[in-house]
Amino acid sequence: MATGDLRNNLARLQAALRAVRYPLLDSLDWLPIAQGDPHAFLPLLHHVLLDFDPAVTRHLTSTAASAPTGASAAAPAHAPPLLRARRDAGFVAAAFRVLRDTLGCKPRLAPAQFLADGFAERKVLLVADAAEK
Repeated sequence: MATGDLRNNLARLQAALRAVRYPLLDSLDWLPIAQGDPHAFLPLLHHVLLDFDPAVTRHLTSTAASAPTGASAAAPAHAPPLLRARRDAGFVAAAFRVLRDTLGCKPRLAPAQFLADGFAERKVLLVADAAEK
């Protein structure tokens, strides 16, 4: 989706969050989202990937969780990364891999940009795309 229309893309994000039943939608502060504050986007991305549908969560985490634990055992290349219990940078990097490899999304920004201030419209589009998948 094209950038340049932040207001309509925020409305699209709001509709996508409503569709995935984001529980805090009515009390969501849209100003930090419109400014690109990464702390405003992390709970949204977390909900879309891990909280919305338990079946999706099991699918995304089952391969990584069931991998052998030996030091020489490596997870298959197609295994989605375990998303829970990660710090922000690890969660975002793993989420981007899931978005790209499993959901077919093409993030138009790097994980480091997602965690930086700014890039508001790109972040809005990313979370909206993920919610709509």
